[in-house]
Amino acid sequence: MRLFGTREALPRGGSMPAPSEVTLVVGEPWYFDPANYTETGKDLYRKISEDLMAQIAALQL
Repeated sequence: MRLFGTREALPRGGSMPAPSEVTLVVGEPWYFDPANYTETGKDLYRKISEDLMAQIAALQL
């Protein structure tokens, strides 16, 4: 899932939300497959996070 329009709704440093359109985009489910990873420990967590963030970044309006 990814939200668009949140900066307009509550700008950085703002104290009150402003009326604004916020859109939620829901992508395809992402499933963890251990066979895709050779990393262990913190490196594994980092790699999974990077892969998941890339999936979120790819979502468009």
